[in-house]
Amino acid sequence: MGDLHFEGGFPKSVVATVRGEPIPEGFIEDLFQVVSADAFKASRLSALTEKALLERLWSSIASPANLSNIGKDLDITQDIVSRHVTYLRDAFLLWRCPQRSENHWLPKERAQDKIYAIDPVMARLAHLRNPQRADIDPTVLTEMQLGMAIRRRALAEKPNAGNDEFVFHVRTPSRKEIDFVSESLGSVAIEGKYCEDGTWRSEAATVNASQWDGILATRNVLDVSDDKAWAVPAGMLAYLLDT
Repeated sequence: MGDLHFEGGFPKSVVATVRGEPIPEGFIEDLFQVVSADAFKASRLSALTEKALLERLWSSIASPANLSNIGKDLDITQDIVSRHVTYLRDAFLLWRCPQRSENHWLPKERAQDKIYAIDPVMARLAHLRNPQRADIDPTVLTEMQLGMAIRRRALAEKPNAGNDEFVFHVRTPSRKEIDFVSESLGSVAIEGKYCEDGTWRSEAATVNASQWDGILATRNVLDVSDDKAWAVPAGMLAYLLDT
């Protein structure tokens, strides 16, 4: 259970993966139409700009999204980028992970959110439609899926929490980033590193220097001997969180 499933959780993609087959091209196109024809139905952008915006947003996964820079890259305004992010969120195709304020379980004002797709197939859509386009790094996909597992667990415990203000990322005093904290996780932070062998201890430096205990989601390392940070295979951690 060390590897996460990067072909997504949609039934058609799961069935194809179990059979050892690629995701059906027809399903990939259907999913693209959900974005282009449904989520962006109120968009006034050209189809080419819509595609470029989608690809640019997903390339920002796992980092605080600077909507102003994205707009400049595409020669559109920040307001237009923000509006399309809202379209995707309202269509349940992405979720936002705000930065936690210093002293409360609330978003920090004027801080940039991190933006995650709701499924690996959605995040990889540009590459799956055209293999010449860059694919998403497995470390990023691991982080994204762990965030979804935390969200599902938190929503199971608090079903009325209908917004993104219960899973956060954190900036440490040294300006390092910790991927996920939540009131539901108590004093534990989760980092999606997807590292192998003995490299996880160097990856744990950020959480070790913070107020949080930490779990680093690795590819294949299980080590719970440390008092401050544990290494747990990502697939195992996601399963435990989500069941």
